[in-house]
Amino acid sequence: MKPNIGIVMVTFNSYSKLGDFFIEALSSIKENCDEDCFVVVVDNNSRDNTREVIRRHLDSNLLLLPLPHNVGLPKAYNMGVVYAKMKGLEPSFYFFMNDDVILEPHLLKKLMRILETSDKIGAVQPLIVHRDGILEMGFLLGYTGLVKAVRIQKYPRFINCIVAGAALLVKSKALHEAGLFDNNYFWGYDDVDFVWRLQKLGYITLVDTSVKVWHYGSATLGKIHPLKDYLNTRNRIWMFFKNSRGRIVIYVPFLFLGILFTLILRLRLRNKSSIIKIVEGLMDSLRYLKPYLRHSPYIEGNATMPTILADALRVSKGIKSIIGVKY
Repeated sequence: MKPNIGIVMVTFNSYSKLGDFFIEALSSIKENCDEDCFVVVVDNNSRDNTREVIRRHLDSNLLLLPLPHNVGLPKAYNMGVVYAKMKGLEPSFYFFMNDDVILEPHLLKKLMRILETSDKIGAVQPLIVHRDGILEMGFLLGYTGLVKAVRIQKYPRFINCIVAGAALLVKSKALHEAGLFDNNYFWGYDDVDFVWRLQKLGYITLVDTSVKVWHYGSATLGKIHPLKDYLNTRNRIWMFFKNSRGRIVIYVPFLFLGILFTLILRLRLRNKSSIIKIVEGLMDSLRYLKPYLRHSPYIEGNATMPTILADALRVSKGIKSIIGVKY
């Protein structure tokens, strides 16, 4: 029987970071995944025993792709999709999840039923419960490029917000039409960029609060980290230039106001490293902006599988020995 859903999880030293929480996350995957499902775990060169823990707890329906170095979250998500394709697996849905997320029982089937109600719905996120008890119902994107979490649980479904890539079910058709995630982002705003492209194609993205996951959050870098400030600054500038196209003139002043606001916050915290990284992120976003100013399958949402395959596999020489692809 052809699997109807593929789960893609990305790991990086997950067991040493999360301990028993990671084991619970793996157990929740196993509870949700039946004969209609398979799991691809893309490991970003973990140096601990994460891979052994994965093999021990996800023995069936598991494809483990160990990468020779850390390629970041969005590229690893793409690699998982490509790896499944190479194994002859083409599910109708993909569920993307971080390594620090625990799924409630029957979550995947509930989310699939939501996507099956309309061809216009491209992706759905469950309610995310953070370890501090905060409920996350997606995000709203401001003109400054800063995102604001939707916290108030007013409605059972919150339509056309920015849904989070930490736990996201996407129709395969919509995923490929949008061109997957942007490989260049490494971390941060990759899900916002992806959802923006989905919505430009006419797809609805929504949060359903009747189902939930538990999210540990910020296990790798913490809530404030110089690298996060660098990536957030660089990526949101790329994202606006890529997706807003003719309206970018309107957004530019607000984007720089957002960067200035973050700089002021870090100055108040006397966080010199973050201030330096924000400036570096701004400079690098402009230095490498050219690809986002011209026609691209990732911009226009018409990337074909060969295009995605070629780009996602162009990681390093070492990857050839792992997945047997010549390029």
